[in-house]
Order: sequence, then C-alpha cells, then structure tokens
Amino acid sequence: MQNIIFDSLINRYGARLYTPDGLGPFPSVIIVKQTEEKKYEPTLEFYATKLNEIGFLAFTFITIAEKQIETLNAHISLAIDYLTTRPEVDKKKIFLLIADRNNIQDININLFDGRIQALASLSWLA
Repeated sequence: MQNIIFDSLINRYGARLYTPDGLGPFPSVIIVKQTEEKKYEPTLEFYATKLNEIGFLAFTFITIAEKQIETLNAHISLAIDYLTTRPEVDKKKIFLLIADRNNIQDININLFDGRIQALASLSWLA
C-alpha cells in the first residue's frame, strides 16, 4: 500500500494505492466513498485488499464534497488522470466502485470520456 496525495478542486486529498504482486499493467479499480468510514462498515482497505488478491490494482479515497455530484465527478476524473500516468495501470481496464448507494444514480459514466469501463455501487447492511 502506498499513500498518495493529489490535488482536487478545493482540497488536497489523501488516497491509497494498492498494487498486486506480479508484473503489470494491471486492471484497476477506483474505490471512492463520500463520507468518513464508520466502525460498523466494511473499510475501503478491505475491498482494496480483496481486489489485490485477484490481481487488480486498487486506488481508494474518501471525498467529503457536501454530496455535490459535480464535485464528486471532478474528483473521480482527477483520480483517473492520476492512474493513467502510472505504468502499472492498464489504461483500457479502469473500473469504478462507489461506496455511497445514494449517489450511484447521479454518476454518468459517459462523463469520463470512455476511460471507465464499468461502474458499480457498494452497499451493506449495518
């Protein structure tokens, strides 16, 4: 796991990059959450570690963007920009997991210029 700092529209965000063992380039998953993690919820690290075990690179971050969808889209776009600079990332296999079921319907995969291959939502019972 590698800590990453990247600049967003309004802040600097901390992110984590989980690279699997082996030779890349790897398919990659951006895992983003819009609220702080709660004690009873599965952590982003849990999902990233599981994805690493099956050969995916994972990039995780939490964005507190007052739930504004435009800001979330901008943060995701910046994360994609960052990942596409990494040699270990397969630029044709970048996926997105949103850990906020309330906003999945507001995410438009077309906004990311074909750089995201699939979009999914994570949800759980507390």
